[in-house]
Amino acid sequence: MNYAFINNGQVEQYPFGINALRKKFPQISFPKDISKVNLSDYNVVVVEATDRPEFNSLTHYLLEGTPTNVGGTWKQVWILNELTEEQKQEVLLAAEKNEREIRNDLLKDSDWTQLADSNVDKTAWANYRQQLRDIPNQSGFPGNINWPTKP
Repeated sequence: MNYAFINNGQVEQYPFGINALRKKFPQISFPKDISKVNLSDYNVVVVEATDRPEFNSLTHYLLEGTPTNVGGTWKQVWILNELTEEQKQEVLLAAEKNEREIRNDLLKDSDWTQLADSNVDKTAWANYRQQLRDIPNQSGFPGNINWPTKP
């Protein structure tokens, strides 16, 4: 559970946990289980979790903002920010590298299928391996990849 310390109707500190409560009120002996305390006596409110919005991590990043009071309930806030062009390029290069590493591992894991003494459908495995090699040419690469199925 998330908490915030409220001062004059505004969030002064978030997140706010039992250690922060003890520090702010050193003269009070609080139990280990904070749920047994009437937190409103200390200007502490429960912050209701909200769903993280869907976003494209190649173009945006998500930050948790300051909770807001909506109809008497304090709610978690998400802030969606666009990456700079430089950040987008860095994220894209990192994503491409990561997906290529996954692809390369799948290729390595299937090398054995092409050995002369392997008892598999070599054509099916060769097609699978070619589909792996073609992944960087997919239109959605690296954000939306259609991974082939092993034979």
